Amino acid sequence: MKTHSIQFKFLITVISAILAIATLVGGISTYEVDNYLKQHTEEFVEISCSNEASQVNSILGNIENSVRIMESYVLSMLKSATNLEDHTYREEVLRSAGEMFANVAANTDGALSYYFRFDPAISDNKSGMFYSKIDGSDEYVCL
Repeated sequence: MKTHSIQFKFLITVISAILAIATLVGGISTYEVDNYLKQHTEEFVEISCSNEASQVNSILGNIENSVRIMESYVLSMLKSATNLEDHTYREEVLRSAGEMFANVAANTDGALSYYFRFDPAISDNKSGMFYSKIDGSDEYVCL
């Protein structure tokens, strides 16, 4: 058996200790960094989702306000439901409402389409309009 010098044994001990400490510190660092990233990622996602939800709520609120405006406008034009049985009156209401709808929809962020239809019980089955943006265009197309 060959015996090693004390210097060699000391060197092996020091290198072993350094490797053990490096492994321990590396493991603790990895654990702490993982916890830190998880915590901050959750906060980031929560804040991002909150901001996105606020934007969606704002857009939907604007659309809802536009719908209320149009409802008020159309109801102010109508004298009575029986007048809608007259084809000429119905077409005039539809034309006037169409102009207003186009203006309101063009100035409402998030609006992709709009429609207006009379109750088939008081008008014919085809009285109304439906406009939509197609293929991401900024123009509303009658469908």
